[in-house]
Amino acid sequence: MKRAGKAGTILALISSLALGCSPIYVINRPTPIQEEIPQEEVHTLIHDYLGIEISSGLVESSSADSLDMIIADAQRLYTSDIDADPLRILGRIDSLLTEKNWVYVPNLFLAESLMPRQLPNEIKDFFSKHYFEDITVDSIKSLNYSYETKKFLRINHRRLDHVATHVDEDFQFADCDNLTHTYLAIIESLNQKGLELNAYGVRAPTHMFLCAHKDEGNIYWETIYGEEHPLDFFKKKYGITDVAVDKGTYLRDLTEKDSILSHAHFVIGYKLQKQGKYKEAIEHLDKAIRLDPTYAGAYSNLVFSLRKTGDNSEAGSISMRYHWMICSQGWIEW
Repeated sequence: MKRAGKAGTILALISSLALGCSPIYVINRPTPIQEEIPQEEVHTLIHDYLGIEISSGLVESSSADSLDMIIADAQRLYTSDIDADPLRILGRIDSLLTEKNWVYVPNLFLAESLMPRQLPNEIKDFFSKHYFEDITVDSIKSLNYSYETKKFLRINHRRLDHVATHVDEDFQFADCDNLTHTYLAIIESLNQKGLELNAYGVRAPTHMFLCAHKDEGNIYWETIYGEEHPLDFFKKKYGITDVAVDKGTYLRDLTEKDSILSHAHFVIGYKLQKQGKYKEAIEHLDKAIRLDPTYAGAYSNLVFSLRKTGDNSEAGSISMRYHWMICSQGWIEW
């Protein structure tokens, strides 16, 4: 038996005598070592997507760890008897992301979304001065803040209570594409544990959201707001024609792996184009089109980069192909 040190023994003797008890000894027991339960290694399509971003050298590789962490958090919440209703599952994922300080902020790379950062000072200023006023979506317009801050407050309006109580913490900034990709990674990881939920990214002009299949019909989930909307909502908001929907140009489920991975090359190409690296941009934009020949944005950006390199002949050829497709595929109506 290991006894306490000299000072501890004296204190124990004084205490026991004062209580009229027999002297006792304080036993120092070794603290049991708690073994960490290893998390199962998970690999999803979005890991491949993130790998393309990282291989470009434009983003930090440590972002892969953050993706694994949010997946692990989701898996800890999952049990085999979970209610398999898609709407409830999507709501739980939204709640998890909100709890983990995910907010909508326009950005480019998924890897950027996975790197924690502080809120801009102007947003913090709003919470210190105006948050406890009667703020509505409409009243945000009259605030004396920048367009970016008012957009943040408007789109994240439902999350503002959470942001207010965590305003000095780090946050994850994600746009519609990267929020949707994070949802897809979580859902695929839960499917590997027994959940059966068919969910896919859906592309609209300059936007992406989620479609989950259920027996009585599809759920169209706006990932930036964390809420369901009918398909007509997206058609009206983004000016999508019925022909474009029927042809599968827009509002189709991106069920093919290549359709998702093409976006990674598009984003890299766009970034390189902004940096004036047009030859490198052409390589990635060409890959985006090869992976998804219906990716309208990749065509227009490829034509721009080709013209910047002086390859007007190839630019003209791609431009003619692009304009033929926007008519035949219903991107515009005659």
